[in-house]
Amino acid sequence: MRLGVFGLTPPREIDSEKALEWSIEEAAKLDVEVLGGDHRPTFRWGQFPCDRGYWRELKALASAKGLEIEPYVRSPFDLAGAGSGEARAAMVDSVRASKELGGPVLRTAYGDQTVARTRFGPIPLAEHLKILESNLHEAAKIAESEDVVLAVENHTDFSGREWAAVFSQVDSERIRCAFDTGNGMTIFSDPAEDGESLARWSVTTHIKDMRVIENPRPTQGMSPQVPFGLTGCPIGEGSVDLVTIIRRLLDEGPQGDRVPLIVEPSWPPGATKANLAEKRNALIEANLRNLRRLLEEM
Repeated sequence: MRLGVFGLTPPREIDSEKALEWSIEEAAKLDVEVLGGDHRPTFRWGQFPCDRGYWRELKALASAKGLEIEPYVRSPFDLAGAGSGEARAAMVDSVRASKELGGPVLRTAYGDQTVARTRFGPIPLAEHLKILESNLHEAAKIAESEDVVLAVENHTDFSGREWAAVFSQVDSERIRCAFDTGNGMTIFSDPAEDGESLARWSVTTHIKDMRVIENPRPTQGMSPQVPFGLTGCPIGEGSVDLVTIIRRLLDEGPQGDRVPLIVEPSWPPGATKANLAEKRNALIEANLRNLRRLLEEM
């Protein structure tokens, strides 16, 4: 069983370009095998420095500490259609850069946490899914030529059943899923049902829990808020059936018990701008501790 962490947040005095180096040192202290890489390439490729020599040094540093880095790669969902040559060139560049950190599994996503890039966007759902398919067909060609696997996260966008339909239509061993156990709840999809649909496609994960909470309401009159909301919480203290999901990943997934179970902090309760790093890192540690306990019980 390979355990990992993602989302370690450095203190303010650490420069953003040194954040991954800081995370390697912190992940080593947590005795895990996999570290989620810098997520910025997903939606910000070309907007930050990319020193490939330094990235090779980070890979060596991680390896010396018994860690694999799971890199992020540019979102591939602009590769289809006329005028996409520039996007394809950027995608290849991103893949080649990310391979300096690790691989062959490179993580990416479509949903950017805007309504437009969800099943509730203005594009009719069937048409929206066809757009995903056409772009992933092109992404599969690039992944094949670069000898990588693109793992697409269900990133607060579509249900597991919808993503599984897309993966089935693309039908490429180079396009797989990075299954997040909590993101489905943000779009009103049961994570256990998402897991049922996506386990067979999943080559990596984000393991987190989410709790359904009651939103504040006035003592009299109509409430301006929907009655229920969501918050992050330690694994095992929320509403996600992680035992069922993890069993499916181990039993049905293409990696079997080699699938990395990577905890992330989700949205920690009580976080403010001032204490966000502290809250996120504390939730990662709690998630890792609780995941280990859950696996022992399983």
